[in-house]
Amino acid sequence: MQNVINAFKQIEALAEQEQDIISPIAYSYCLENGILRSSKIEEAYLALNSGENKMLNIGIVGRVKAGKSSLLNAIFFKGEDILPKAATPMTASLTLLSYGNNEASVELFSKNDIADIKKVHDAYLSIKDKKLVTAKEDAIKKLEKKQKREFSLPSLKRVCTLSPEQESQLEQRVDRSMLSHPTRSYFELYEGIQSNQLLAQIVQGDQSIVQTLNANSPQEIASELNKYVGSTGANSSITKSAQLKLDIPELKDLRIVDTPGLNDPVASRSQRTIDFMSQCDVIFVVIPCSQFMSSDDVRLMINAIQEQSINKIYVIASQADTTMISDVADKNGHIFASSFESLSHDLQLSLADCMQGNERKALHEALSGAQVLLTSSICFSIERKLKEGAVLSENEELVLDNLKSTYPEAFSSKEQTLLALHQLAGVEAVQAAVSEVRAQKDAIIKERQAAFARDQRASVERYIDHLQQKLRESQLELETTDLSELQGSTEEITKVRNELSSDINIAFGRSFSELKSDLRDYFATLARSFVNRSGTNAEQHLDVTVTIEHYTTSKWFFFKEHHTTTETTKSIDASQVRLEVQGFFSELTNSVNRTLDHVLYDWIDKAVVEEVNVANTQDLSWCLSHGLRARDIEQAVKTSIYELKNQLPQIDLTEFNFGTKFTDSVQEQQSRNRFSFLFSSSVSSNSGMLYNSEATDFLSKLRELLSWFEQTFNQKCNRYLDDLEQLSNKIDISKSIFNKLDKQLESLQKQLSDKEGTLELYKMCSDRLSQIASELNSSEAN
Repeated sequence: MQNVINAFKQIEALAEQEQDIISPIAYSYCLENGILRSSKIEEAYLALNSGENKMLNIGIVGRVKAGKSSLLNAIFFKGEDILPKAATPMTASLTLLSYGNNEASVELFSKNDIADIKKVHDAYLSIKDKKLVTAKEDAIKKLEKKQKREFSLPSLKRVCTLSPEQESQLEQRVDRSMLSHPTRSYFELYEGIQSNQLLAQIVQGDQSIVQTLNANSPQEIASELNKYVGSTGANSSITKSAQLKLDIPELKDLRIVDTPGLNDPVASRSQRTIDFMSQCDVIFVVIPCSQFMSSDDVRLMINAIQEQSINKIYVIASQADTTMISDVADKNGHIFASSFESLSHDLQLSLADCMQGNERKALHEALSGAQVLLTSSICFSIERKLKEGAVLSENEELVLDNLKSTYPEAFSSKEQTLLALHQLAGVEAVQAAVSEVRAQKDAIIKERQAAFARDQRASVERYIDHLQQKLRESQLELETTDLSELQGSTEEITKVRNELSSDINIAFGRSFSELKSDLRDYFATLARSFVNRSGTNAEQHLDVTVTIEHYTTSKWFFFKEHHTTTETTKSIDASQVRLEVQGFFSELTNSVNRTLDHVLYDWIDKAVVEEVNVANTQDLSWCLSHGLRARDIEQAVKTSIYELKNQLPQIDLTEFNFGTKFTDSVQEQQSRNRFSFLFSSSVSSNSGMLYNSEATDFLSKLRELLSWFEQTFNQKCNRYLDDLEQLSNKIDISKSIFNKLDKQLESLQKQLSDKEGTLELYKMCSDRLSQIASELNSSEAN
């Protein structure tokens, strides 16, 4: 194994020596294939053969907010929040969990880490400032146009300026538009870092600060740890990783690596995740049901198998409760058992689909026969609390209500509710998988050690072959190209760029128009359905009682008159209507943006495929011959469209949520007034019953409220669609596609200016790589 490590070291030295020739190729290859630095490979190999590593290392991996920590709490801590949930993806931390005497250590960001975060924070402020300047200029132009219409005489013209109130409104609008910008998380993270009391201590040192926490129980550890990685933790913004040693028998002989997420944008923390991944014997990949088996998830598993020698993988589909109340329920007639079986079947098919193709042979071998484990941590928590008679959180109440309304038969009694929740929780199946892994520990570790050496050797051989191939291609290109030919290539690429840009923009416009049309229909249907549902439900509570009374009056002698009176009484249980309408509002406001996210992600996948197909119809041979790969095209398209998605604000529905406490803002005061009739003293009384004119007036006001809602909701959705269209107009996919190619042509032009010297460097690098390969083979033979 040492000869393999030496080969990696020699390649790194060569790349460092020849920055312009080897370094770019090596960096790109290592990044795409998850290859570690030689020092990390050596560290991982020593750990595999050390006494400490007789523990079984289990990695919990997946994207940020996939529910990894919640799942671990359910598996090992009976649902208790021992592992706190992070406030945001930016404050998520790598956590190592093992058996011990209830102690923990926390590593904070170093001075260099914070400096890197500050760079992006400053970039955010710069972008925001530019947007604010543009917004103010546009506002002043509008004022000038208005003034020009109102004052025809030049002598009456005034200098247009914005009032403090107008400037404040513009700043708020720009701030809202930046909420989903990719740099926003860094801004928030650094803002938190700046106010931290430990910052001065961090910037004075060169190394990361490690703090030790001691406690008498796992619960006390959780309380202390919450200060560093919890959603309200004072030091969450500066925490890089945490190690916990807890006195819990289930953790004996295990080390659990809870990663912060595949899409963790903090480079130093992301690298830490990759380093610990290389030491794992088994990984549990946690993927939300609603976004199951994305290309990133598949790439993670392939890299884990090929580059990190992990051949035991379990796939967990999390957050099943969310998907079970989606269109899965409609397709299966709102029958719980059928929906659960259908969802499980669909996820299993998705897993099988991702294993197709020769390039995924290793993935097929590792996952052959594997079953997708369907889970919901929140359902596990609800089940536990119902059994114990504990109070549910607001979010748990909402989830349970949604499940009950979607599957009334499966949740018609406490016993049936517990059975359904238990099935959705799926924790027992995951615990069984952990037990299975534990039983095979010795065999897994032994195979892991052998596989690690075998796979690292194969990895360095592929690495050398790739570098040699790229050098040959570059050398041939340089030998057969001169400056005049390069000029011709550049002109040909410009022609292709123009044609491709036009076709791609047309295809994107067509795809976007379909999305906008689908979203408009979806919003309109959603609003109309809500209004009809709420109105009809309220009408059903109106009770009309007709009372007929007979009486007789006596006249003179024996003559009598008989009379009949009819009285109509209207009554309505207004308190019940309010609760049901409030529930409908809550359901709608909680689902709109979540559903919108799903729709956009589905559209992105379709748009990427369509754009790549358009690119493939062009003759890209000139581009491909200069290093632009099909994968580069796909990535450029995906990056451009995701940039659109990341810049979109969510639809603000706070003024519809009349169950919240309002502030004193004008908008929320108006909302409070609209909803006030629902909370009048009569409606809120013990009986909640209204009669006659009060009942009629209540229904009339409710209809007005629903009419206002539909109109306001449609206005918000139309503004959202307008913002979406404005952002889409700014996308230049062809620019992203050709950016890499432009850099490569610039480098080639530089090399052509010293053709003989560059060719000599190519030959020297190729000879050195051949020597490294030869030494590797001879040491293996010995």
